[in-house]
Amino acid sequence: METEAESRVTQAPEPLGLVQRFLNTADFETGADELADAAGARRWLVANRLLARADSFGEPDRELLVEVRETLRRLAHANQERRTEAAALRLLNEHAARAPLAVELRADGAELVAASPGVDGAVARLLAVVFTAARDGTWSRLKACRNEACRWVFYDASRNRVGTWCSMAVCGNRHNVRAFRARRSAGAV
Repeated sequence: METEAESRVTQAPEPLGLVQRFLNTADFETGADELADAAGARRWLVANRLLARADSFGEPDRELLVEVRETLRRLAHANQERRTEAAALRLLNEHAARAPLAVELRADGAELVAASPGVDGAVARLLAVVFTAARDGTWSRLKACRNEACRWVFYDASRNRVGTWCSMAVCGNRHNVRAFRARRSAGAV
């Protein structure tokens, strides 16, 4: 079932859409988190073809996934201000070192693929998508909503890349109403 946030957000093109869905496994407005427990995290990974049903998966794996998700969310938030977050990059580089990638040559080109199974392979696949998106310029369009209560990750499809809200009709409107009320209460309408 699609949530309100999902229905109003611009979806990233694949394969970046996979990273967007991963980041949006936590819904800050409702408190729902698909990675809240090991069973839910495993279910999400299997459903998104990042983990084989036969692969083992436990609480330490879930904790790693949440850390990767929240670190990637920090980078998506940094995309709002067109800045880099060095600490987040260092942490992802540490995870990348434990999640090896390989180049797979194909008739239609080449692709980075996970070189190990399990959660390390899932992290490798996600980071390979981030790498490819950074190279082709689409990563900077993946942003976290500026509304701190929301933080839903959206794809900024605007021509000039200045999208701020997951939805102007919802989060942008909420911000504008609050700003208007603050000005009005201060006597500066």
